[in-house]
Amino acid sequence: MKVLYEMTYATRGQSGIPRDTKALAQILLSADGIQSDLVLNPRSFTKRRNPRTEDLKWTSNELGDALRLEPGRSAIPSVFLSALILLQSFSLIRVVSMLKLDVMQLKNVFKFLHLTSDSKHESDSNIFLLSISYLARFARPGFLPPFRIRTSGYDLFIQQQADPIQVDKKTPHIVRLHDFLPISHPQYFDQNGVKVFSKSLRVMLKGSKKIWVMDSSSTAEEFKTYFGDTLDVRVVPCVVKATGIQDATVKLKKNQICIVNTIEPRKRVSLAIAGFRNAKERGLLPQDWQLVIVGNEGWQEKALVGNLRKQIFGVDIVFKEGAPDFELESVYAESKIVLSTSAAEGFGLPPLEGMAYGCLPVVSDIPQHHETVMDLGLYFKIDTPQEVAKKLGEALEVLSGKEVEISRRLINHVQKNYSEEVISKKWLDLIKGVKN
Repeated sequence: MKVLYEMTYATRGQSGIPRDTKALAQILLSADGIQSDLVLNPRSFTKRRNPRTEDLKWTSNELGDALRLEPGRSAIPSVFLSALILLQSFSLIRVVSMLKLDVMQLKNVFKFLHLTSDSKHESDSNIFLLSISYLARFARPGFLPPFRIRTSGYDLFIQQQADPIQVDKKTPHIVRLHDFLPISHPQYFDQNGVKVFSKSLRVMLKGSKKIWVMDSSSTAEEFKTYFGDTLDVRVVPCVVKATGIQDATVKLKKNQICIVNTIEPRKRVSLAIAGFRNAKERGLLPQDWQLVIVGNEGWQEKALVGNLRKQIFGVDIVFKEGAPDFELESVYAESKIVLSTSAAEGFGLPPLEGMAYGCLPVVSDIPQHHETVMDLGLYFKIDTPQEVAKKLGEALEVLSGKEVEISRRLINHVQKNYSEEVISKKWLDLIKGVKN
């Protein structure tokens, strides 16, 4: 079976979507009986090299552009490049060439994205660059049909997120969509972001039938409510992976609460900070406790991020910006509580990641948290600092004298429901079912 997987979102920072994008790539590359080719999409304007030759030559800047890590948001190109991208979006040539990377480039991409593959699978896999700018797909006028890639040689095409592109009609098309929050909760996004997402989703909902794969049942039901019960919507949760999970023991724990997410309005980091401060003022948390915030700057929170960098909120609130994976794992392993004040989620990965290291979750009262955390966490039902503080105090009471027992229960829950082995089986069952 041959699968083509468009995984540009793997380079969109360190949030849940990029990690899930890489996790699915790893599942496909490691699966027996599946040959997986990967597709990356340059962000900026692209042009052909040596147009007289049959094989188009790409210089390093196109590949580097495709792999550029971004903290959950797209960098705005210069005025000149924006004009070229807009011009490219009007192209009457719909079919987009896929340009194959050579062996050395392939190995470099594997290394950069931290993908592992035995020699057999790696030799069977190809990585392609699309000869169209990533942004040109979004800028394409609505009166023109979307760009298309040829997929006749593949049994299945999978893409992450609702990026407007079409494939051959006979190729089953899976869209891995984590959420549609810019439509359901537009107040947490900038106006341009809402417009771009809405346009992309509108394009994707047209045309040939697609299989939409959400990462929670709650989001899947909401999606069908918004866009129609006849849609083919499936559910496969995200992989929750934690290196060194066996080391998540009480001896590593500090009097520490962690919150992990992109700093943007929906995550309500200011509420978390205010709740932490209130808990200390009321004596619900001892003075030696600290709050560690791990994340990158997203959108509309420039002032908050600036204050975090300057430690305006106090030395007991630590901001780790752009933390690499090993440092994130260390934060989880050392924390006793993982806090999520998010107003809305498609899945909600950080609470589960914290639970994988034995952190007790204190989370907002939203359907996705109830679905994943279940009765293993504490929920604040009123979005005030006082309520968050109250639940943090209750978390200390729950943990008192039972930290080992509770940590084991939390870790077992994640291993049982969200391990790579469990999620791999769900994906492969879905893929094989589509093929059959």
